[in-house]
Amino acid sequence: MKLLYSFRGSLKLFPSALFIVFLTASCVKENVDLRHISNTVDWRPKYAMPLAYGSLSLKEIVNAIDTNGIMKEYPNGLLYLSYHNRIFSKTVDSIITIPNQQFQQLFTGLALPGVFPPNDSIKYNSSSNYNFNFNNGAEIDSINFKNGTLVFTVRSEFLHTGSITITTPTMTKNSVPFKITMPINKLDGSFADSIFQSLTGYKLNFNAINQIPVTYSVVLRKDGGAPILATQKISIDIDIRQTAFKSIFGYFSSFQLIDNFPSKVLIDVYQNIIATNAKVADPRLNICYNNSFGIPIRIQLNNVRTFSKSSGYTPVTLNPSVNPIDVLFPNINQLGTLMKDTVRIDKNTSSIATAFNSSPEEFLANITATTNIGGKTHNNFALDTSRFDVDMNVELPMDFQASNYRRVDTIVDFDLSTITKDYSIINKLAIYGTFTNSIPCDLGLQVYLVDSLYTKVDSLFTLADQPVIKGGEIDSNGNVIKPGSKISQFIYSGDRIKPLSKVKHALLYANISTAGGGLTYVKFYSKYLLNLSLGVQIDLKITSLDQFK
Repeated sequence: MKLLYSFRGSLKLFPSALFIVFLTASCVKENVDLRHISNTVDWRPKYAMPLAYGSLSLKEIVNAIDTNGIMKEYPNGLLYLSYHNRIFSKTVDSIITIPNQQFQQLFTGLALPGVFPPNDSIKYNSSSNYNFNFNNGAEIDSINFKNGTLVFTVRSEFLHTGSITITTPTMTKNSVPFKITMPINKLDGSFADSIFQSLTGYKLNFNAINQIPVTYSVVLRKDGGAPILATQKISIDIDIRQTAFKSIFGYFSSFQLIDNFPSKVLIDVYQNIIATNAKVADPRLNICYNNSFGIPIRIQLNNVRTFSKSSGYTPVTLNPSVNPIDVLFPNINQLGTLMKDTVRIDKNTSSIATAFNSSPEEFLANITATTNIGGKTHNNFALDTSRFDVDMNVELPMDFQASNYRRVDTIVDFDLSTITKDYSIINKLAIYGTFTNSIPCDLGLQVYLVDSLYTKVDSLFTLADQPVIKGGEIDSNGNVIKPGSKISQFIYSGDRIKPLSKVKHALLYANISTAGGGLTYVKFYSKYLLNLSLGVQIDLKITSLDQFK
């Protein structure tokens, strides 16, 4: 009944039918003074009434069972199973990072004039190029900083005041080069100070491979006229800390973004299978990706295989047309664009159809992704929002053949002991079903009623009842041309009634067979209907009024 209630939008239900008899017993007790009536009676009432009737589409049936949402529909109405797994997701930190940088510059007395001009100052200009270090040997052309800190620490041993001006001509903000001046305001040779500068909003262009130019202008005043000694010096430490970029351009080098990464997709349709001889006409593996990095990436699938408990591992060979996969990437005019694509691997480009004949529970592959495999190019770029996602999807169109697809499920909450205190009141319980089925398969069912220890108490169907629902007839293309029909009845009577009080659970066995003894491929469309009507007849046997106590 729980399953029927899931179809209450399509079926007319009469759930009270099974309980009318017990309500009748209650009314007798409440409205009749049993003290003045003999306990011995012989009542044999019969009740017949509908349980449910209506039409169910194949899509409605699958949606009620498919709690994981794996059932999908093609535009033409053909249904398919879709099993999906996100293999990996790489953000910008996986491609390129900017480590902290440290540079140092020294000016000694040997580089400065030893004698001050009269009433004047000593001036000295110098420039240096410093090498940035990047991960994986990347060669960077430019960076737009999102944040970070530039720290200048200056120490002077000269016995003079003055200043030092530091300029980075290729690092600009609003087209203005970075420039900062630090005063030297001590005469005792112990000067030390630091300046902290935010890098937010700055753009840095490298003048050569990973090189940043810096110019210095040192001014020392004559002050008391102390001489400049060769052993005295000015040291400048430059620290670039905790940087992050909004965008970065250059060559990010060739390296393995992921290396032989183990990937797996679980295929639930083959779980809980106790026997099967099922073949899918065209199983498919889809490699789906999103990429907004401006960098060539190649995906290589290795050790592709399926696994089933009965057959073990089955290798899947792939044609060169689908493996390796060269990932689409945006060009400089598509900055910020997320490129999406799906590479489909099917029976025409691989041996996947043969591998799925083993009804596998798992699809597995090892994945390697390599950047810039075609050689060096300085057209790479990345944004702080760039990402690279790879998903693996197994798609099983419901165009298949099956001769012994058997599945078992447990219905935990199936307690019949609380329906009535006295099962002797029931003489016969019969359920009648009329089915008209355009779904192209026979459905065999068996329900084992078990106690709390899962010991069998009884079963619902007999061998003669099979298939419980007859499938529709198909044409040469596997399409249904005539629905199947069957009238079934299931009867409990005599000694089979009382043991039902022990039932706590139920084991449901389903057996699906397609046309032609399971040797013909058939197609399952969402429009296919199952028309049904269910009714119940209850024969009671009341021999004593004590049965109502």
